[in-house]
Amino acid sequence: MSLTDNRINKLLRKKIKKQSLYNTLLTEEGVFAGLSIGDLFYDYLRVDPLVVRALDASHPNLDKNYDYGIEDLSNPIKAGWFKKKRFEDFEKESSNPEKSWSHHESRDSGYYAERHYGHQFQSQGSEVEFPEDPNNPGFDLIVNKTPIQSKLGSGHLLDKHFEKYPDIKVVANNQAIEDHLIRHPENANKVFYGGDGKVIQQHYLDNSESMQEIIEDEEFFSLPISEAVSVGLIISAGRNSYKFIQNKKSFNEALVDTGIDTASRAGSISLSAGVGSIIIGTLSGGPYGYIAGKFVGGILGLYPGRKISTIIKHSIRCKDEQDILAKAIKNYLEKLSSIFKENNKTLEKKYEF
Repeated sequence: MSLTDNRINKLLRKKIKKQSLYNTLLTEEGVFAGLSIGDLFYDYLRVDPLVVRALDASHPNLDKNYDYGIEDLSNPIKAGWFKKKRFEDFEKESSNPEKSWSHHESRDSGYYAERHYGHQFQSQGSEVEFPEDPNNPGFDLIVNKTPIQSKLGSGHLLDKHFEKYPDIKVVANNQAIEDHLIRHPENANKVFYGGDGKVIQQHYLDNSESMQEIIEDEEFFSLPISEAVSVGLIISAGRNSYKFIQNKKSFNEALVDTGIDTASRAGSISLSAGVGSIIIGTLSGGPYGYIAGKFVGGILGLYPGRKISTIIKHSIRCKDEQDILAKAIKNYLEKLSSIFKENNKTLEKKYEF
């Protein structure tokens, strides 16, 4: 049997070690998947269901009014997608997108206030109903068969309401009621205190941002750092800390490598996730494809990030070694040349004799 045949037989008999689930989860891809899914669930669970229900009820026939690939706002993902698409529309169509967005959020916070007040009445044992039309004229909720108008803002909103509907009572934020009663104390028995207006509005705005964060990933578990940078930092810090503990790297090397690895991975994750969200999101036409595209793209972005990091580190680390090697080769060639010249002179002398 030839040497080649022996090598082939040894290769065929060699046992292939299958990577365990534990080792798979410890790969960069496994860590990225775990952190991304964890952040998604975190953003999802911190959204108040009452805010979601308020948005869903205030935007009926969504698929007829908007081409966003969703039929309702029944969960935080759909609600976050709706917010994202609305802002994009304002950027395209409005001369002042920020102002248009502010008006949109103010309007939706008013719809949330209706549900907030209704929840308060229910907690006090009252029976609460809401009209089917979110823009129902005169009143926004029915409490124990009594129609009541909802207001969130200044006392002038109550002034206008009672001018038009003097017999319909109002539930509003405390500041608005107090301001209104200064001018119209006769309406004291027609108002219900609904709570601090700033707290109500801020609660809505916080939840609106949380919904959008499900889609955008501009924060990582409420930290003001993008998910791509955070995940890249965690992966890089973990890998280089482990090598430092094993004495495979000095502290300075581990620190520098963490910075290089984080920058390269964050950049490639962001770029790949963006491309993935555009491609898969466009094909699906909805929020779930968009999120899936970012997830898949982010995982695929880890490989080029590693390659870029390796190239940068090699160019830095190997520079001194390359200079030493170049000098050694130069000295070797010079020495070889001198030896060749000496030998040549010796041969010439022998030839003369």
